[in-house]
Amino acid sequence: MASACATCNQAHGELPFGYGARAPLAAESIPAAEREERLELGSDQCVIDDARFFLRAHLQIAVTDAPQHTFTWGVWAEVTELQFDRAAELWETASKQPPMPGKLATDVPCFEDTDGLPVHLHFHAPGQLPTVVLEGDHPLAREQQHGVSLQRIKAIYDALMA
Repeated sequence: MASACATCNQAHGELPFGYGARAPLAAESIPAAEREERLELGSDQCVIDDARFFLRAHLQIAVTDAPQHTFTWGVWAEVTELQFDRAAELWETASKQPPMPGKLATDVPCFEDTDGLPVHLHFHAPGQLPTVVLEGDHPLAREQQHGVSLQRIKAIYDALMA
């Protein structure tokens, strides 16, 4: 499904089925001059001030009118140091780890007040990012529980490209 850009009205190919945050929201608030000293940011893990610990994960949402697709938000979740260390162990081995509690640490576009929402991280095969399942009745949690339409994905795309 090609989509016209809200800025230039030109088609830029297929509609994206995912977007991601480069870093946890807390990392983005660290002044640039202090980042080298206070921030350890990898592609899948982040530590701030040796006191706050974050894991990158996928928040997946079914696409109701295109079941062959899944819409994915690339997010960060804050966990305890113990959970962070356990996740590093699980990265290398397959494990039947029970879901790990955490808090969403991403300002998800098109939604208000997502930073701090309670989540559970589900670990899968070695080397795969965990998936996040939201708790509660937040609009993002409802979308995850019930799925979204292609029209909703197009609206997200349009909002992000505006």
